Amino acid sequence: MVENLLAVESHDVRIKAFPLIGPIEDVLSLKETISRYSHYQIPLMDIVHIPSATLVGPHLFILDAKGRVVERSLRGRKSIDRAPFLRMDNSIAVIDAAATRRRIEEEVTVVAGKASGAFFHWMVEIVPRLMGLYLSQEATRRPIVMRPIQHRYQYETLELLKLAPCFVDEDVIAVPGVWFPTHTITAQGNGQISPDVIACLNAFADLFRPPQPTRKRRLYISRSDATKRRVLNEDELVATLVADGFEVCRLASMSLGEQIAAFRSAEIVVGQHGAGLTLISVCSPETKVVELYPAKWLAVSPFESIASLARLDYRMLLCPAQRSARGDYHNSDIHVDPSQVLAAALSEKCTVGDVLVQSER
Repeated sequence: MVENLLAVESHDVRIKAFPLIGPIEDVLSLKETISRYSHYQIPLMDIVHIPSATLVGPHLFILDAKGRVVERSLRGRKSIDRAPFLRMDNSIAVIDAAATRRRIEEEVTVVAGKASGAFFHWMVEIVPRLMGLYLSQEATRRPIVMRPIQHRYQYETLELLKLAPCFVDEDVIAVPGVWFPTHTITAQGNGQISPDVIACLNAFADLFRPPQPTRKRRLYISRSDATKRRVLNEDELVATLVADGFEVCRLASMSLGEQIAAFRSAEIVVGQHGAGLTLISVCSPETKVVELYPAKWLAVSPFESIASLARLDYRMLLCPAQRSARGDYHNSDIHVDPSQVLAAALSEKCTVGDVLVQSER
């Protein structure tokens, strides 16, 4: 059974309608999908206390003293599905004896989430909540419990915030009490994002003290080192963009501070749908962003939502795509028209099929 906590204050969010550029039938199909998720409520980020609790599964969601799932600790049904040792019996969570266990003898703060080792999820789901703990000084009041980390940007985050979490890898962890910062993405729907993400990530970026830019930069975010979501004719695209003043950024080779400095100084960002666009969240308002998107993938892009929340000048270019190995277009490689990409990046007007659409400002 899932425990419902008392109602809390919520953000009332309306995502701005941005230009979609591509074949008119693809534009209309995607527009219909996007419109269903353009208005939503999401609770303000908060810190919740649960006494006599158990932390469970790879996402470290919480069971209370009666074995009920604490709803606000849950990052969707997959958090339960990915804990195969967990059974639901007569509405009570029962832990299988095969699960590995641990007990911590003091109250803790837990910070965890879905796919938290991936850059997008780390920056959008973990860093804002760590910043909430940092800014409220909750981070110093009790040990922070997290799943183990492995990436450079994760270590850079913790070092910047002067945090030394207790990393745990057991399936079930009993504690006399737990505090947790609530999630910044809705568990249901298409993962709608809280405005708190933008505020916290900009506060986080400020801690790096990025130098004041001496010039505005035009960035192309390359995925040439990735195994999926690649631009098949990237050499042709890069030649066109570089000739017009763009620089190619391969983010995996840059420190987190260098990445933030690049996005903070950008006047235009062009990139394929993927984690490389996450840091448009710290761009200055009105920065132009062009997301290269697989034409047949009917899903809400989180970067459109981030662009709206951060008040950016965003447009999505729908590009011919190859089906992925699992038969859909989610992780598709794409082919682009370099001249169309450049026009979308530089023009105030965007062509949608045969229809001319004025970019909203």
